[in-house]
Amino acid sequence: MISERYHSTAGRMAPRGRQFSWATYGLIALAFFIVYKMLKASPQPPGMILEMKPPQNFDPPSLDKGNKPNPTVSEVAPDSNSLTNDEKAAALSALSGMQRVVHLDLKGAAPKVSYLEKLFPLLKSLGATGILIEWEDMFPYEGELEEISAKDCYSKADVQSMLSLAKDNHLSIIPLLQTFGHMEFVLKGEKYKHLREHPKQPQVINPHKPESLDLIKLMIDQQLALQPQVQQIHIGADEVWDLGSSRESVEQMKMYGVSKEQIFLNHIREVAGHVKNTHPFIDTLMWDDMFRNAKTADIEKSRVNKLVTPVVWKYTPNVHTILSDDIWLKYGKIFHNVWLASAFKGATGSDQILTDVSYHYSNHIGWLRIIAKISSTMSIEGMMLTGWQRYDHFGTLCELLPVAIPSLAVCLSAMQHAGVSKTYLNNINGLLGCRPEAPLQWTINTKDYPSPKCTFPGHRILEGVYALKNARYYLSFLDSKNSLAGWHKEYNLNRGFSQRSRMVYLLEKSTKAQKLLTIAEDTLVQELPKVFSEETVTEWLQTNIEPMKEHLSTKISQAHEALLPDTWPRRPIHKIKS
Repeated sequence: MISERYHSTAGRMAPRGRQFSWATYGLIALAFFIVYKMLKASPQPPGMILEMKPPQNFDPPSLDKGNKPNPTVSEVAPDSNSLTNDEKAAALSALSGMQRVVHLDLKGAAPKVSYLEKLFPLLKSLGATGILIEWEDMFPYEGELEEISAKDCYSKADVQSMLSLAKDNHLSIIPLLQTFGHMEFVLKGEKYKHLREHPKQPQVINPHKPESLDLIKLMIDQQLALQPQVQQIHIGADEVWDLGSSRESVEQMKMYGVSKEQIFLNHIREVAGHVKNTHPFIDTLMWDDMFRNAKTADIEKSRVNKLVTPVVWKYTPNVHTILSDDIWLKYGKIFHNVWLASAFKGATGSDQILTDVSYHYSNHIGWLRIIAKISSTMSIEGMMLTGWQRYDHFGTLCELLPVAIPSLAVCLSAMQHAGVSKTYLNNINGLLGCRPEAPLQWTINTKDYPSPKCTFPGHRILEGVYALKNARYYLSFLDSKNSLAGWHKEYNLNRGFSQRSRMVYLLEKSTKAQKLLTIAEDTLVQELPKVFSEETVTEWLQTNIEPMKEHLSTKISQAHEALLPDTWPRRPIHKIKS
């Protein structure tokens, strides 16, 4: 049919009475032959499908790229994002004196102590020197603070066990508690609702009320009383977005010309001053982002630069192009030293389930370029490798800690050796017990691709999440506009009115997804409780497994029903009962 259509077109191109040379006819024939080949290679229109089998070109275009096997870490990493020789030499010189602190974000999926007993020795073997513990509501506050703790928080005995584990593995502990922004776990309830900076938002505490400072001081005192051996404390203070919302803040800004940054600095001075007065040998650290827009003169006048050390954070691959030289010139002038903060997980999506090693490795390469540039003029204490579990107190869980262990291993190696080589990556595979035929994966392959086979603590959780990822791949065909999206709308399926070949294809992909989802569910139902609390297991399964399970069950049932009729009514069909 296609060739006939084009022959008629050719006839119109050569009116009667007009003569062409043989060369002209040859060129015309060649052109039509090329067009014919191109059309033949493309998916046929629905009307041209004659056989009752799935069309061959239904793969979603976005998923049909890259048919090569997913590259392993050993194949890709050494040749990507490499530093120059000068950068590497400068970075290596600085790294030798820097700490490597791994962040445990306990505001979501807090691991059981029994899992940490296996994890801490691994962290030490991978090159970590310390742990930054963001306790949030998992710390066992007591007395008037008891209700800001989660009902399933760690016990005092658990905290002591964690501290002992760290000591046994020569890992320092730095407690992190938020003292300005991200205080949802404190301000969400009725008891401290009146201390909010914004009456409807529980994120920021009102710095003007004396009770606010009393509350924060009590939180600090209880934390340090239970962790007496710590030498540093992190007071958070990032992303204080609602500052300036309260009546008191508005009055100060309007009546006295005080800026938001000055209000911020005044509060930090009080908090850090309390730590200095009560624990003079403990250094105070804090996130730096609220300093970036503050005037140097205001920072120096507040003397906050004498009380705290900034932790400069950025989690994107191109960090070295985003953080300008002005920031380093400013901080070098007013602070004695700085910490840096990268990310090994929890920075690529608030509901991400798998960790993209290449993304986080690129983030560390960017930081190494910065280290190489600034280390001769600034004192860098160390790198905090953050692993966010929720974007905030109300957010859903992102990648679980065991899933991100391969990424953490690669990033820790990069921070020891100014990058990675095949030798170091082979060592990582060995430390994590990964089989040579199924090593770590450098990128997240969107296709059905097998999981790495390793033996590190929690490796079975990674395998279960990989099965879920593969199930999502087959489910994604249902949303492909080229293959299925237009044939399984509820309107059509409820009236039994759809193309049979498309339903065969839908059934094929949905059944594959369902089988893989069953593998994921069986694995994770067994493995998650070994590491996490009942709430975490329930939340993760109800967020990631159960909705997809129900969706697939419905689609498979609808596809079976849609295959029953072999005749269909004349249009219109809108009055057909569902």
